[in-house]
Amino acid sequence: MAGTLVDGLPGCALGPDYEKADLVFSQCWVAARKAGILDDKASSRYDGRIVLRGGGQIDRRSGDAKSGNVGFALRRMVWDEVCRTHHGQRVWAQDFVPTFDDFSGEALWITTPSGWDHVQELYQRIAGKIEPDWGLVVAPSWENRYIYPGGRNDPKILAREKEYEQAGLPELFLQEYGAEFRILTGVILRKWDPKKMVVGHSTAWAGCKTFYLGYDWGFDHPAVWVLLGRVGRDWRALDEDYGTEEDPERIMQRGLTICHRNRLGPAQIERVYYDPSRPEHGAMFRRHDFAASPAKPYDVDSRVMAMAGAIGRPGGFLVNGDKCKRLPVELSMWRWAQDAGTPGPRRPVKLNEDGVDATAGVLSSVYAADAREGATNVAYAQARGVQFGSPRS
Repeated sequence: MAGTLVDGLPGCALGPDYEKADLVFSQCWVAARKAGILDDKASSRYDGRIVLRGGGQIDRRSGDAKSGNVGFALRRMVWDEVCRTHHGQRVWAQDFVPTFDDFSGEALWITTPSGWDHVQELYQRIAGKIEPDWGLVVAPSWENRYIYPGGRNDPKILAREKEYEQAGLPELFLQEYGAEFRILTGVILRKWDPKKMVVGHSTAWAGCKTFYLGYDWGFDHPAVWVLLGRVGRDWRALDEDYGTEEDPERIMQRGLTICHRNRLGPAQIERVYYDPSRPEHGAMFRRHDFAASPAKPYDVDSRVMAMAGAIGRPGGFLVNGDKCKRLPVELSMWRWAQDAGTPGPRRPVKLNEDGVDATAGVLSSVYAADAREGATNVAYAQARGVQFGSPRS
């Protein structure tokens, strides 16, 4: 903000969604007013614009805006909760890097780690001193002596650590309170073998009495519906329907089509899970008598990807090869890679995400519901040999 006041060049306060962006923007507004540099007449809370006395402007920006971040001059930004921004890497590369190049811009990223993602990759490169344009500040919670005067051994910190350990999630404590990248996602294909794990439709369908629909709307890839069946804790991919992003009624029609061809009505679908970045889709699905909720693909407690370490085995996840023709291909396209010059172990690389994301939305959300009912998905997955913990474990 200080730089924007001095040179008069534009800046922005960015959040992963509108609510978070508005919170960050409001804090900027209050700070500018307290400092006596807010031009009240020119600024607008409604338009998301702070104008500073003597020049300079700060805009409110949301990471889930489909095109609202394109085409604006920008000198500097504060991006809060980067790891929680859906398609954050694409948002950064396509929306902000080009305009930053015009002004030799500056960016401040503030986030709690959230597994192995583009932020973790940047972190590794900075730590490895191969990103001279970036600096790094790591701030574990216990370094805030105002909240935790005892530091690492503060009673509150130790109590939280014990809670996480009792839940079987010690690495999650180190991520949430220690600012460490510890949660490894994407281990779904460590033992993937399409020849053994893709079964016929009748085999996948056998015994299914509970059904879920997963919907991923698609930003730079096709939108997809995936029909999943459940027998106890055994999951089966039964059908899928791909298409381009369309108007709401055509989206809904494709959802109804996948139900009709499987002789299922809305009342037989336990729940539709949709991309949380498009809440209007949930309202649309409910208008057509579906029980609908936003998916929880980033719910770290649900460990959606870890459950599929048992893929193809009893209690695992069977993929239908007759009606789900694209999902097996997407799964088989996952691979392991070693970043050249980057410290740390191998990591999984997701080459295609359409049906995988829609499937993950259902699995993680149902597991989160199971956990609330007392059936911890962590204990379930560990019982089937899935290993959690640090990427180095």
